[in-house]
Amino acid sequence: MSKPIEEMVAVLWEAMLRQIETKIEERIEAALANMTKRPLSAPEPTTLEQTVHRERPSEYFISLKEVSAMVGLSGSTIYRLESDGAFPKKMHVGSVVRWKVGEIREWMKALENRRKTTKKKSLKFQPGDSSSG
Repeated sequence: MSKPIEEMVAVLWEAMLRQIETKIEERIEAALANMTKRPLSAPEPTTLEQTVHRERPSEYFISLKEVSAMVGLSGSTIYRLESDGAFPKKMHVGSVVRWKVGEIREWMKALENRRKTTKKKSLKFQPGDSSSG
């Protein structure tokens, strides 16, 4: 390539890059302006897993997904707490794993009662432990 053509290509390349940069900056500014216009709010719980445990009797069994939504912990955390004796034991119902809604509710009440007290207590879960405190 001759020198004048190389210079022309370089000039065109720089002009093209400036146009791309300008477009990107415009899109970023528009996105930021749009973000500040929208109010931020937390979504209401509407999924089945987030509401079904409230309606079920204590004797009902629920899945890990429902337990996780009920207590706000991940499945791996639930399994770890259970193996440490700090969470209700799972039950094998046929080929699936389930927990009793009532035992999960008791665990949550016991946890709340322990939080309210200043005494340090064992984290071991015992059914009927909701009155501790």
